[in-house]
Amino acid sequence: MHTAIKTLLMLSLFTLAFASCNKDEDDEMDELHIEFKVGGNYTSTNMTLPKASTGIIGIEAETKKPQDPIISFNISLSISGGTPTTVYNESNLNAEFYDYDYVFVIGSISGDIYTYTFTITNKDGLTEQESLTVTIQ
Repeated sequence: MHTAIKTLLMLSLFTLAFASCNKDEDDEMDELHIEFKVGGNYTSTNMTLPKASTGIIGIEAETKKPQDPIISFNISLSISGGTPTTVYNESNLNAEFYDYDYVFVIGSISGDIYTYTFTITNKDGLTEQESLTVTIQ
């Protein structure tokens, strides 16, 4: 009888510990959110544009935990698979919500692929990214 009780107790503790771990992981994954603005003149999906085009990419970001605010925002650009370079960076933020519009100009070499990566970081060092690709026609 004692063996059955011990086994049931151990199984209960294991289940509780496992459920707690999954909840924490889910909370971390849902803590930050970043998305592209849509409508109007915004570029919000991968697309092909003519040479020397200008466009605008808008982002909206938020943290679900005000005690862990967004502290930095970065935009990097990689051209045709090259090393990404920072084209815009804002640090020393302390924001629950963040909104930014980035105006871009693409080059004049047909076939070049511009990959923009937008990254937010919170106080705990968690990051969330979204990328968008523009191909030159």
